[in-house]
Amino acid sequence: MDDNPERPASAPERAKAAHRTTAYWLTTVGLVAFFVLAGLGGGWAGDADFHTDMEVISTALALIVGMMALTRFYSRKDNTFLFVGVGFLGAAFLDGYHAFVTSGVAAPYFLSHVSSPAMWSWMTSRLFLSGALAFSVLAWHREKRLGDAGTYGERAVYLGAAAFVLATVCFFAFVPLPTTYRTGGVLPRPQELVPAMLFLAAAVGYLRKGHWREDVFEHWLVLSLIAGVVGQAVFMARAQDMFHHEYIVAHVLKVAGYGFALIGLLGNSVMIYREAERSQRRLHDAIAGIQEGFALFDADDRMVICNSEYLRLHPNLRDVIKPGVRFEEIARTSIARKQLVEAIGREEAFLRERLWLHRNPGGPILREHIDGTFYLINEARLPDGGIAVTQTEITELKEAEKALRAREALTRRMLEASPVGVLIATREGRHLFANERALEIQGTTREELFAANARQFYADPTVRDRLKEELYKTGYTPPTPVEMVKPNGEVYFVILSSTLIEFQNQRAHLTYLYDISELKRTEQALRQNQERTRAIVNNIIDGIVTIDTKGDILSVNRKAAEIFGYAETELIGRNVNILMPEPHRSGHDRYLANYVVTGSGSIIGKTREVEGVRRNGRRFPMEIAVNEVPFGNERMFVGIVRDITERKEVERLKGEFVSTVSHELRTPLTSIRGSLGLLTGGAVGKVPEEARAMIEMAEKNATRLISLVNDILDMEKLESGSMEFRFERLDLARLVRHGISANDGYAREFGVAFVLGKSDKNVFVTGDHDRLTQVLANLLSNAAKFSPKGEKVEITVSRRNGLGRVSVADRGPGIPREFQGKIFGRFTQADASDSRKVGGTGLGLNISKTIMEKHGGAIRFDTEPGRGTTFHFELPLAEEKPALAEGDAP
Repeated sequence: MDDNPERPASAPERAKAAHRTTAYWLTTVGLVAFFVLAGLGGGWAGDADFHTDMEVISTALALIVGMMALTRFYSRKDNTFLFVGVGFLGAAFLDGYHAFVTSGVAAPYFLSHVSSPAMWSWMTSRLFLSGALAFSVLAWHREKRLGDAGTYGERAVYLGAAAFVLATVCFFAFVPLPTTYRTGGVLPRPQELVPAMLFLAAAVGYLRKGHWREDVFEHWLVLSLIAGVVGQAVFMARAQDMFHHEYIVAHVLKVAGYGFALIGLLGNSVMIYREAERSQRRLHDAIAGIQEGFALFDADDRMVICNSEYLRLHPNLRDVIKPGVRFEEIARTSIARKQLVEAIGREEAFLRERLWLHRNPGGPILREHIDGTFYLINEARLPDGGIAVTQTEITELKEAEKALRAREALTRRMLEASPVGVLIATREGRHLFANERALEIQGTTREELFAANARQFYADPTVRDRLKEELYKTGYTPPTPVEMVKPNGEVYFVILSSTLIEFQNQRAHLTYLYDISELKRTEQALRQNQERTRAIVNNIIDGIVTIDTKGDILSVNRKAAEIFGYAETELIGRNVNILMPEPHRSGHDRYLANYVVTGSGSIIGKTREVEGVRRNGRRFPMEIAVNEVPFGNERMFVGIVRDITERKEVERLKGEFVSTVSHELRTPLTSIRGSLGLLTGGAVGKVPEEARAMIEMAEKNATRLISLVNDILDMEKLESGSMEFRFERLDLARLVRHGISANDGYAREFGVAFVLGKSDKNVFVTGDHDRLTQVLANLLSNAAKFSPKGEKVEITVSRRNGLGRVSVADRGPGIPREFQGKIFGRFTQADASDSRKVGGTGLGLNISKTIMEKHGGAIRFDTEPGRGTTFHFELPLAEEKPALAEGDAP
């Protein structure tokens, strides 16, 4: 359990970790055992004086721990100590407030009985400290992940803590507080488990960090957290009233926890002090081991330390070079004793120059001593204002210069043959050397080049000035694209890089030229192509949004920004879930991560209707098609978005129109059918046989029209989402028996029989009884209509693959092959002539399919022309009801 894996631990380190782990277990077990023993001791209790003493000690310890932790934080910025320090300081104030409240001095001024603010102030103190310690772990993880950018500003932390403490004090003083004890039950104070869980979370976090193995502070802090967890969860949560023995033990454990933290901070301070001593010794050893001469001067320019090599390089100044001497005295003595060749004859001027160079460190300084040796001096200003000086004897290097000059001619010939343009020029722009490739790139002759200043070849001469200023400051110019111009006015582009050299006994710079004019032309063509593509995309009527695998928006076109109400620049870089409503917004990152890993998704590669959210928070319907698009080694997703608000409004108006017309039709039709029924029943006298046949035909057609209107209304409700579903646990066999019974008269009308075949028992699903009965009725009516007279329609209930299935099998003509793909469409019938004989609206199967989809199920069929058709509808099985325990039996 370690979030900070490093090198393998040594045997002593493993032994120490094992001992500390044992200590954690023993502490936890010992405290719990103490709880058991304390409970056996009867109902002993403390008193207010003992409680006040404990809180005074707690306040003092917390104050000390907090101040020490913040001191540690400011000595070496570490978010852990910031939150630990603020947590203990806040706890100190709240503990003191708790002691004050419990003492009863301010009882007349509280709106609650003193026991309520007393116990709530305890709870608040523990909650603040546990929260701060838990957050310190999160802060450590943030700092580890982001580096310096992950540190928190201490001002915000202080203000937040102070606001919490002040708000708590005011709240307790001016708001009536509820009682903190719950009568009955195992835990009279269950709210104490909240800080207990935070202490536990902090303990787990510090254990996972793994620093407790070596860091003495985090070891003792873990012990402190264990005391906090046990004190809250085992003792205080079970305390039955103030000063009860569990209440007192919890206070003692709080003091112990503070003491553990204090011990850890003291141990940590000792370790830091020892580490500082070791660092100081290592620094002295390192300086002594430097092969070059080294000296360190403080901000007052006084020597702090120097190594033996520095003394060896200045044998005639040993009596002067010692800690505390000023650099100016060393330099003045060196000049007075004629140690430097350059100073002879111009002593005062040389001293001023040397002091200026020393106080304004720049490049290396070359010095020749009177004995013929050469030294290279490098000086650097330190962050504290001091100066570090290194001196290297380079006598041998100077002697090697002669050999280098001999090789200069060879180098020159090599530069001439280089396929890259090579120029050597002075800082002022006078050319000293150019190879043939450089002349070719610049479109000039050697005579013209040497007669011209280098600035003339820059399209913007100030660019050269800037590059050379950087070059002579740093000694190097990195590869830089530059626009140049030939003598004939033609513009071209190069990448140039320069470095300082010594050439012909003078300081100059060597420049390499790479011609990139062709590359620039290609980039220009590509840029124009991108602009054309962008113009096309921005004028498409649909919105286009591209995202990466993290869900961050890479690009949007103008239409997409317009649809969602944002400016294009406002969306770039933000997570695409801001365009989604809940719950899709919260789950989108998880869904996308799962798709990236598994390649399985419900929306990728499909066109769906979903809801979007505009900038003003309004939801709107949209149609979206998302596809994955590979881009080099990266993966990205492109979504095509269309706002279908107007289309949905048209559909709504259409639905309302259909609903209104259907309702307006159903009322007179019902009246007509009722009147016709009265006529055929003889309500107005005997009807002649010729008229009876016509009346009966009219009654059947009225009934068929009412059925059509009802189906249209159901279809409109399903489309608009206004149909109500009352889901409950249903026994499919019982539902089927009810459906067979309810539709038996329909079977007799067509001369067939509904038969319940061999079925599975106890097939339970979750569904709406009336809607599933409607689906079954549609299937039974179709089976009856298309079955020959005298045949049986067999209905079975079965369980398969986690689904409950109802099957309705007829022995009719079957479904023609060319019609099977559109059987579930609206107003669809296999044979118009048949439908006129048997009746029907052509909407039943479409409505049934929609109802099953609302249930999360499906409807399908098997058919064999001439042999019959079997329709199945399937639903997920309902979860088993848990068995009742003996004591729970009704």
